[in-house]
Amino acid sequence: MSNRQTWLSTETAASTVGMTAEWVRRQILAGRLPATAFDTGRRRTYRIRSDDWAIFLSDYTRRTDDPGWE
Repeated sequence: MSNRQTWLSTETAASTVGMTAEWVRRQILAGRLPATAFDTGRRRTYRIRSDDWAIFLSDYTRRTDDPGWE
């Protein structure tokens, strides 16, 4: 049994729900979605644990009526 965690890029996460990577980054910067930041020299990139993405999506679908969510 492996304890390896699956990580998603902002692009991959966005593609699973038909949104843009920029939308995912806004959720990260707003503190709604936990992610790990990496500086690659040219720009900061983020990786999202697949478990955190699943929790975020569950919360997001329950809060779509909340006007504070983009």
